[in-house]
Amino acid sequence: MAADKKIIDLNAAGTVSGTDLLYLYQGGTDPDRKLAISGLPAGPQGPAGPAGPQGATGAQGATGAAGAAGAQGATGATGATGPQGPAGPGAVSRHPGYKSGYWYLPTGMLPASGTFPLQGTINTIRCVPGSIDKATTITNVATRVHASHAGASLQFALYANGTDARPAALIASTASMSLSANGVITATMTQALGEGSIWVCSNTDGANASLQPVNSTQGFGPSLLGSDTADVTLQQPGTAAHVSHISLSNKTFGTWPSSLAGETWTYVNSLRMPMIAFKVQ
Repeated sequence: MAADKKIIDLNAAGTVSGTDLLYLYQGGTDPDRKLAISGLPAGPQGPAGPAGPQGATGAQGATGAAGAAGAQGATGATGATGPQGPAGPGAVSRHPGYKSGYWYLPTGMLPASGTFPLQGTINTIRCVPGSIDKATTITNVATRVHASHAGASLQFALYANGTDARPAALIASTASMSLSANGVITATMTQALGEGSIWVCSNTDGANASLQPVNSTQGFGPSLLGSDTADVTLQQPGTAAHVSHISLSNKTFGTWPSSLAGETWTYVNSLRMPMIAFKVQ
């Protein structure tokens, strides 16, 4: 038998099976030159093959059940204080109100009967308290001259009530009002006034004029001005004189301080503070 036809029996039994095949090729290309034999011993195990590519990502699993609620946290710090609320309603006034274009006296200021000269009152600020019972705007002030003084003048000013129940900050003042003729004299004073206490003050450079004064009613001045002694508040013995207003001397006419707070006032029991009326806008 030719060498390419030789079959080497590698099996002791010499049997041929269809399960274990060994193909022998002459030249490794002729399909007809093949024999199947069995019984060959198993060869050694080959090395492990390389790892295959990673498989595709699996589908996302279902959402799990919600966890239990956590414990309540600690109480936070107190917040900042909120803005202050609006002011409550004020006290009910007994005043019926002011009519536009009408003239009024400040509440608490009453005109004295008769007249009184201004002698010795030049360059002296004289003040008396009164009140505005309803918020309003005034346009003019007025007083009455009973005996004129040629070339002389009078001025009025309004001051706010201070914490010591005495004049404090300047609110408004008039220009000079001539005392050269008898009768009612007026001056412009356009000013909004809130409800509450005010001080009416005057000053003049004429000592010979006579004007209608304020607060001749006995006890009326002391009820508003008060005093640190009973002797001043009560009528003086034997004379029945009473406090009419308070004053500051050596205050140049035509110049109104921006504030009268802290001044040392003199009680005056003579009627030398001119009466004032104001006109409502």
